[in-house]
Amino acid sequence: MKKIILFVTICLMSLSSTQLLAGDLEEAEIFSGWLKITKDGTGIVKFKPCDKCNSILVRITASTKTYLNGTEIGLLKAMARTKPGFISLQYSPDNKEARTIGFLN
Repeated sequence: MKKIILFVTICLMSLSSTQLLAGDLEEAEIFSGWLKITKDGTGIVKFKPCDKCNSILVRITASTKTYLNGTEIGLLKAMARTKPGFISLQYSPDNKEARTIGFLN
């Protein structure tokens, strides 16, 4: 139950902090194994938001903020400290760029 509350809190925090900067954002819960990350912390993620939807390719850039249990952390460190599972992803539908990624430990 605590993890669910924490996950919702992370989503709301990251939504409120980036909503002013980015305008409308889309959210998705995706499997962390779908992230393809390079050594410099950038990369891509490709997912389908629903069974009948087309695949979406989202770029992960140096400006993408990453949170682990509500604390901002580097993407590579977050991935090293967590087990495979579902993560929260917020991205701009206009330019398909990830704004925030939320991990739970």
